[in-house]
Amino acid sequence: MLGFKEWGWSALLLALAAAGCGGNVTVAHGLGSREVLQLRDATISLSYVTDVEGQDPVLVYYTTQGGDAAGYDFWTLDLTTGAQQDLGGQGPVAGAQTSSGRYTCQLVPASDGTQTLQVTDRTTGVSTNVEGLAGYASCPGDDGTLSIFRFDPNNGQDQVLWSGPYQQLAMIQLPIEIQRVVIFTAGKAAGSDGGASVITGAVVVASVPGAPTTLGIYSISFSSFTVTSIVPATPASTAWAAGAPPGGSLESGSISLDVAVSPFNGHYVYARTMSDGGTTLFAGPFTSGPASELALFQLSSVSQPLLGQGVRVSPPDDSTSRVPVPAMASWQLDDQSGLAPSQMIVWDDTDARVAVCPSTTAALQAGVVSPDGTRVLFSAASSSNIRSFGPVQLVTMGPDGPQDCSQLVGDEVFWADFSGDGSMIAWISKTEVGSDTNLWIANGDGSGAQMLFTGTVYGARFITGTNKLELAYGGDLIWIDVQNPTQKTYVAEQLFGDPTSVGGSWFVGGYDYSTQDSSGALGAISLETGKKIQISPSVAQYLVAAQTVPNDGDTMAGTPVATTGVYHVAYLVRGRNPSSQDGIWVATVRAADLQ
Repeated sequence: MLGFKEWGWSALLLALAAAGCGGNVTVAHGLGSREVLQLRDATISLSYVTDVEGQDPVLVYYTTQGGDAAGYDFWTLDLTTGAQQDLGGQGPVAGAQTSSGRYTCQLVPASDGTQTLQVTDRTTGVSTNVEGLAGYASCPGDDGTLSIFRFDPNNGQDQVLWSGPYQQLAMIQLPIEIQRVVIFTAGKAAGSDGGASVITGAVVVASVPGAPTTLGIYSISFSSFTVTSIVPATPASTAWAAGAPPGGSLESGSISLDVAVSPFNGHYVYARTMSDGGTTLFAGPFTSGPASELALFQLSSVSQPLLGQGVRVSPPDDSTSRVPVPAMASWQLDDQSGLAPSQMIVWDDTDARVAVCPSTTAALQAGVVSPDGTRVLFSAASSSNIRSFGPVQLVTMGPDGPQDCSQLVGDEVFWADFSGDGSMIAWISKTEVGSDTNLWIANGDGSGAQMLFTGTVYGARFITGTNKLELAYGGDLIWIDVQNPTQKTYVAEQLFGDPTSVGGSWFVGGYDYSTQDSSGALGAISLETGKKIQISPSVAQYLVAAQTVPNDGDTMAGTPVATTGVYHVAYLVRGRNPSSQDGIWVATVRAADLQ
């Protein structure tokens, strides 16, 4: 399951070529595997899978045979129906393909900076291009109705709403001038009745005619086209949030476009242009408390501030019970001039409180709450594709929200997490030279830190509900008990690809890789018992996609998206000799069935 807490497996990714199954030998495939597309192409490379409940999972892949001038030819493959679409040399926008009961849609960037939406009617097979999009949310419903935004032809920066049958869209006159679309709102979540989500409106940043610099946040209904003010240009009341570092004026007459507006925990996080010329980040609106809008920190308090999108705190994926997760977001605040120290600002929206943590320049921190909810651990927001380094900070929670923040380690750590019972913390840091890394453990409060060993450690996670730490170590998968770390237990050898957690102690990954055949086995493996459920004995490439349901409109970067416990595994079989087995297969793994 990919995310900010995911392991750093990308360093294990090996060069993949022809698979080793030969001739017409029948290869056994497990976990409901079926061949979706039979083909043999030595240049194929699997890219990613979009997998949302209520929609067919779609694989994006590309070949370098007969591609465009850059040598690439992109394709989409519906893993349920087997339908293919050749996109040519232009790769799709990640996650851009959507579907409804009757229509499928593919979003393709255009050369003029706009986008083209290709709508295909499944009942007729006819495709229609809707051009000039600045933004859209979903495919037409079964009635063919579509709502999109296009750039205003009279003002290239403003956006205009168009709505109606997708083949005959009409421009909608509104009492506001739209500067930016924040989010599309849904009246029904995808999957609640087996279909795609129903988009009912949008939230935008806009001004009223004649006052283009006076911006507020508004909602638009796509059924009645009524406009409602959410955050007015001039706030009803303002105050500094508890714990916030105050500075500058609290008077404002406009939302600022310098920072993206983000829905968060039933509120919005946004920047305001202040009366003294400064820029301050706010949260609101609030119906109770000291003010309708709370100031979090002043962006312009340092020279040339760099503000990344907020990163939300997530629950531990290794806890055996449901953990209440505080609605917390963090921002890295750097001063490019070097005159002011870097800080990580943590906002707890549930308790309306701010904590300020020491940080290092350009760190991007993601947080995870301890199983008992008393602490939040922040570390570098690494993923399976990107390894970033940063400090480790520990925020202690009190009855009224975050109380204090301490830095445990400097800027050399790329992974950290709590154990399943919260009694221990582990982290991996880089060494001074070479590619080896150091594995550290400490008590749950950060005390008693000790280094266990140095070696080629690529990633780690705690096995659910235990103090057993799983490691990608020297190309093999092992686990150790952090309370008795001298013994290493080997689970799988010669890992390849991107092993992915699928619940509890189970993961899906490639193992027993053969450099001679350029392939290996693929299966689900239990870290606790070592049990393997084989998917295929000879696989060249694979992708694991966690099926998700859309979030509630909370757009904070890194916000966990709810998963259904279903994982689709797309994998490529390519034998030494041509065979009917050659092609793209898909298996379905259900976490509830793994025992």
